[in-house]
Amino acid sequence: MKKRTSIFIALLSLALVAAVLVPASALRADDGDGDEAVEGLWIKVYGLPENTCDVDFQMNDEGVASYTRLIDDGLVALVVERLPVENDDGELVTPENLGALVALFEGIDEDDVEISTDLDNFAELYTYPVAGAEYQTGENEDTRDCVDLYIFTDSWLFRIHVSVAADYTDDYKDMVGEWLTHLELVER
Repeated sequence: MKKRTSIFIALLSLALVAAVLVPASALRADDGDGDEAVEGLWIKVYGLPENTCDVDFQMNDEGVASYTRLIDDGLVALVVERLPVENDDGELVTPENLGALVALFEGIDEDDVEISTDLDNFAELYTYPVAGAEYQTGENEDTRDCVDLYIFTDSWLFRIHVSVAADYTDDYKDMVGEWLTHLELVER
C-alpha cells in the first residue's frame, strides 16, 4: 500500500480539473435506473459507459440500500450504498473510526486501509463532510485496487465503492475521477 501513489490524490487532481472543464450536464448519460425503488436521500452516478451492467439491488425495511454495477465485464465494480450513520456498536461513524468499518466490510486488516480525511474539495462539491478509503483486496491475479468515497449526511452514511482489477487501475483513473466528481444527492 505504501509503495503505490495514493489513488485519491491522483483522482482528486484529475477530478477537480474535470469538474472545472466538463459541466455536470454533459456527463448525465444513462445512469442506470435499477435503483428507482430507493426512497429518500440517494446518490445518482453520472457518466457511466454504455457497457455498464446493473447486477444487484438490495434494500431492507430500515432503508439501508446497495446498488451494484459492473463495467467492462467486471474489470470495474461500482457500488453505491446507503448505510446507517452508526456502526454495529451504536457508535457514530466518523473519519477517525472509518478504517475499522472498511476492514469489517472487506474482511481485511485495518492497517491495510488508508483513510483520507483532507478531501475538502469533495466536501465542497457535496456540501457534507467527506472521507476516502484506499485499500487492496484479493491476491495475485485476483488483486483489486479499491477506492471508497464516504459522504457523511445527517441521516445516512453513503459509500461509493469502486473496485478495479489491479492490472487495469491506470486505465480507469480518469473515468473513476469523473464519477466521483459528478455524483448527485437526490431526494425521492
